[in-house]
Amino acid sequence: MKLPRWVHWVYAWAFRYFWASCPLCGKMFGGHEWRDRDRKSATIHILTNNLLRNAGICPDCTRGGKGGRVYRH
Repeated sequence: MKLPRWVHWVYAWAFRYFWASCPLCGKMFGGHEWRDRDRKSATIHILTNNLLRNAGICPDCTRGGKGGRVYRH
């Protein structure tokens, strides 16, 4: 059963998790949803001005296998 987004927002707010947009698709998600799924990484690497930083991605992008890659910005 997929819960409505507002339920996730309330949970993130109540338990002090972050609530931010996914750097890939722009969908809002909470820190409580950020985890690896089915051996697929929930983190991407962003290369900007020769600096590499990590960022979490939403569950949909994780399920789609978009994690673990380097993206140039």
